[in-house]
Amino acid sequence: MFSLKDIIDIAVQIEQNGERVYRNAAGKIEDPSLRFLLQWPADEETQYGQVNN
Repeated sequence: MFSLKDIIDIAVQIEQNGERVYRNAAGKIEDPSLRFLLQWPADEETQYGQVNN
């Protein structure tokens, strides 16, 4: 059984992994508008984590 802390830790890890994936993909895109489409969710992941910590 997972504790509340375990669930929160897993959720935070998922957010961090998502941010890393988005930023990695954005770094490989040359088109600025497409890059923005990947940077925006990465920034959202970061912002969400900062608000809730």
